[in-house]
Amino acid sequence: MNLREEKSRLRKMRILLALNLSEKNEKLAKEYLDTTQPENEKLLEEVEHESFTFESNRKILECSLELEVIVKSNDTEYMKRYARFVTAVGGSTAFYVLHKEGRYILINRNYFSEYLTLEQVSAIEAEQLNYKIYGRYSFVTEKINEKNPVILKNAMHFCYEDSVGKLFLAAISLFYTKPIQAENKNDVICEVEQQEKESSLIVETLT
Repeated sequence: MNLREEKSRLRKMRILLALNLSEKNEKLAKEYLDTTQPENEKLLEEVEHESFTFESNRKILECSLELEVIVKSNDTEYMKRYARFVTAVGGSTAFYVLHKEGRYILINRNYFSEYLTLEQVSAIEAEQLNYKIYGRYSFVTEKINEKNPVILKNAMHFCYEDSVGKLFLAAISLFYTKPIQAENKNDVICEVEQQEKESSLIVETLT
């Protein structure tokens, strides 16, 4: 192992420590993030859900400083696995370990959407709104690129905690739900009942 490889290894260890994972997740992380071995996506199904909304910004800063160096080194395999792992663990709160001062340092949306599902991407973007919002509804709809209400509703499942991000997703999902279009009264009643059913499911997800 040369000096550059050793520095990279130590940097990744510091990121792992900064994440402050549970004992089980730390063990899974060491195995999954080991880029000398083939990627084992089944490990992501074994993780425990944890929040990355740290009480101290120091840990987030530690992650961001180390990640910036890894990004510059173009270690794409590690970046891909890191994005997938922190999202599996933290759901929407992965945003906090993928950003620095409100901007993504590891990957932009077009980049990380290649590695994550549309639902995961939307959930992370909703958490970003939780982090910083200017009080304008147009700002909310502009910042979440997804407009499919089904994907937005499913994205709520990645908001593991009762977060503002989940409320944004619920609201935007309803916002993009198609208005009632029916030719007769019976069709209208059926569509109203269907939309009421979908709305109740969203409310159940929030509670």
